[in-house]
Amino acid sequence: MASLKSAINLTLEYKLLTEKENVTKVKISISIKWSKPPSGHIKLNIDGSFKEALSLCGFGGVFRDNNGQWIVGFHGNLPETTPLQAELMALKTGLQIAIRQGFTKLEVEKTQPMLLLVWIMEW
Repeated sequence: MASLKSAINLTLEYKLLTEKENVTKVKISISIKWSKPPSGHIKLNIDGSFKEALSLCGFGGVFRDNNGQWIVGFHGNLPETTPLQAELMALKTGLQIAIRQGFTKLEVEKTQPMLLLVWIMEW
């Protein structure tokens, strides 16, 4: 009796693991708007990404003036690292460029504000 119950449980487990779910995909539209910095300020927008299959992270950023005009941008990649490290590398690289360019009135924007909080707390 125990082996029959075990066989039934294994069969049910197999069925649950192998059958495809009927999932309805729903598209949700969201409005995203870039907010300009105050007059005389430069805004740095940064982001990072992670491609797990390649164990590769990418990062980049763009500097814009208060009219939204592109000033300078940058990008790079890091092998075998984490998404957080890619985000931090974008921040570090952006700040280094800001110093070299003499951008003293700088506003940094990241889609995930917690990254900046982590960075400030660890710094």
